[in-house]
Order: sequence, then C-alpha cells, then structure tokens
Amino acid sequence: MEPDSPSLPAPSDLATAIQPWVASARWHFGDTAHVKPYHVAILDSAPNAFAIWFVADDGLRYNIPLVLRIRGSYRAEAAAPSPVGTFQEWDIFDATDDPEGQRLILERSIAPSPHNPLIAHSINTVGSVVAARRLTSEQSNTSIIYDLEDGSRIIIKVFRVFTPGHNPDVELQQALGSTGTVPRQYGSAQLEIEGGVADVVVVQEFLTGTTDAWQVITQDLKDCDGTLGALGPQITDLGRLTRRFHTALAEAFPTVHADAQHITAIRDSWAQRAAAAIAAVPELGEFEGQIEMVYTATAHVNWPDLQRIHGDYHLGQVLNAAGRGWFALDFEGEPLRPLAERTQPDLALRDVAGMLRSFDYAVGSAELDGGDREALASWGEAAREAFLFGYGTLDEEEQVLLDALMLDKALYEVSYEVAQRPTWLPIPVAGVKRILHSN
Repeated sequence: MEPDSPSLPAPSDLATAIQPWVASARWHFGDTAHVKPYHVAILDSAPNAFAIWFVADDGLRYNIPLVLRIRGSYRAEAAAPSPVGTFQEWDIFDATDDPEGQRLILERSIAPSPHNPLIAHSINTVGSVVAARRLTSEQSNTSIIYDLEDGSRIIIKVFRVFTPGHNPDVELQQALGSTGTVPRQYGSAQLEIEGGVADVVVVQEFLTGTTDAWQVITQDLKDCDGTLGALGPQITDLGRLTRRFHTALAEAFPTVHADAQHITAIRDSWAQRAAAAIAAVPELGEFEGQIEMVYTATAHVNWPDLQRIHGDYHLGQVLNAAGRGWFALDFEGEPLRPLAERTQPDLALRDVAGMLRSFDYAVGSAELDGGDREALASWGEAAREAFLFGYGTLDEEEQVLLDALMLDKALYEVSYEVAQRPTWLPIPVAGVKRILHSN
C-alpha cells in the first residue's frame, strides 16, 4: 500500500457496509442479515486495493470473498461490476464478480503456498485463463466459469454456506472422478477454521454444449403424445448412470448395515415430514392412515446396506453433454441440513425416488401449462419404467422401500411448495394421492 492510502476497514465496518447486499443475496438464508465478522484473511494486496476472504457469522457461516479498491482507482470499463458496499474512501466489490477477484480465487484454490490463507489441493493442471465470468443463476453457491487458452473451460464453485468438515460435493466427486459419471475435478480449497478445516471452493471441468435433464424433458413435454419417442433411450441411460455412481460410491466408502436403530431413525423422519405436510395442507389428513400403512410395510422387508448417496437428486442435477452422455452434478446434498446428516450413509433408493418425483414434477408443470392430462400421465408412467429398466429391476422388497421413499419425498415437497411456490402445490398433492392409490 502507498503511505498515504487509508487503512483497511475494520472487520466490523466491513460487515456493516455489506449487510444490505448480503441480506438480498440469493445464497443468504433468513429474513435479515445481521452479519458479524467471524474470520478475515488477506488474499492479496496492491497499491489502492485489497482482496480478502471474509467469513460472516449470521447463525450460519458464509464465504464472502471481497475486493476493496480506493474510490476512483478502478479502471474505467463498461463491464466493471457495481460495488456491493462502500466505507469511507473504499468501494467494496464481490470478488466473484471482479476480474482480479476471479483470478485470485482460482489461483488460491489450486496453488499451494505457505502465504496462501486457503489450503489448496491441486489434482489436475489448469491451463492459462483468457476470460472469466460469474454465473448469474446462482442459488446456494456462486459459480465462476473460466475460458482457457486451449478452448476448454473450467468452473469454480464457492460454497457460500459451509461448516467444518469435508463437503460431499468435493469428496464424492473426487471419488467418482475415474468413473465417467461426473465432470473432471481440478482441485479444491479449504479454510482452517474452528480447530479444523472446511471445504470452501471446488474447481472442476465445465461441460460445454450441455443441457440439464429438466430442460431436455420439459421441452419435449410441450408436444407430448403420451410416448417417450427419442427420449426413451436417454431416460434409460439416465437410470444406468444412477446405478453406476451408486455402485462406485458403495465401493469407495464404507457401507453400513441397516440395523433397528438406523431403520427407526429413518422411519421417524418420515413420520415427522408427514405430520408437517398434513399440518400445512389439512386435506391430506384423511390419508393419514394410508400413509402409515405404506411406512409400516417397510417393517416387513429386508433393508439393503446403507451407503453414501447423492442426496438431492433430480433432473436439474444431471447434464447431457453432446457426444458424451449424462453427467451427475452437485453432490452437496441440501446445504441447510447439518453436514453430519448429509454425509451419513443412506438408502440408495432415496436418489431413485428423488429422480422419479422429478419426472412427476416435469409432467405436473407441463399440465399446469395446459398440456393434455392423459397423454402426460402416460408419458410419466413410461418414463418411470424406462428409468428403472436402466437402473436395474427392483425386487418386491425394494419396491416397498421405494414406495415409502417416494411418498416421503412428495410429502416434503408439499411443505416446500406451501412455503415457497403455492401455485405448484397441486403437483406434490396429486403425487401423494397417486402413490397412495397405487398401494
């Protein structure tokens, strides 16, 4: 820093300056953002500028990499980002949206160094970067795409919400790296915090020329005639992909016998979600007895061993890459669930249930848009059969468990839609009734 440059703002001043921006961010969970500084580390410094890794505390831990520049020192460019806050002479920028910040996040994530506040783990070599841009469709994380000199691309994901420990999106995709079921991983970075380490960034291959399965299927359903048509083999391949990564995860990580304690805990969670759904939509109360019967049936079958799974598997988590087929993404699980829960072995059939419910959502959204109900229902049944054919035929006992897991997922969706998207509530409600009527 030049001698006459002002001092870096205190962490508490930074927290106050960025609080309105944090409160409105898609990745912030809660109604307000009374963030407190929890951890601040210098990524880099230069005349008139600082790049820092800021960790905020709002009941949750948030990763908020920032670039601070003396006002007026930012070069005049049409593409310059807008500040997310100001303090005295400083303009404060989101580092994921700032060219220098984007460069530093990548470098600090793949280049181990004693002066690096992040603990970098390099797996594969990254070529020279020629351009970078942040994805605007962020949700619980923030992603940056980098164009490389050789024409390929990589993507960085900054885990906005984190807890100490290994993020399953990093851990599981590393384990699956040689299976061809996930994009290639280049590296990851951890932050030393709370007496341990936490994954905060992952760097992986960006698959070009792709569309996610939700886009592929909802586009096809606009002209649904009740048959799968050319999508049939693709849906079968999606089932095969799911079986492949389940098999690989069972080999890479320890499996656990589903004893009475595990089974009771899982069934208790089903009962809790059912009670929440009925409280949210009282009309489902008339089905309480039938719901209990579906769950009770699982007490009379043999449960398979529990294993690591995707945990939040649906059509939006799968990409179709031209000439390469399907790839699974986002093994993080539900980010607001405690990390210990998201890394626990579970029923692999939970992922199957999630994908089948996602097919039902695609059908339901097409029906809400005016599609033919009978044709869409026929398509949904055919999609279910094609996916399960690819995954592998389930025996009667597995089918009992799958029915319970699908019902549990649909009841969870009821509570979600009541709170988030009431216009879509008919989709999971109809799903609950259909599952019950088929049993």
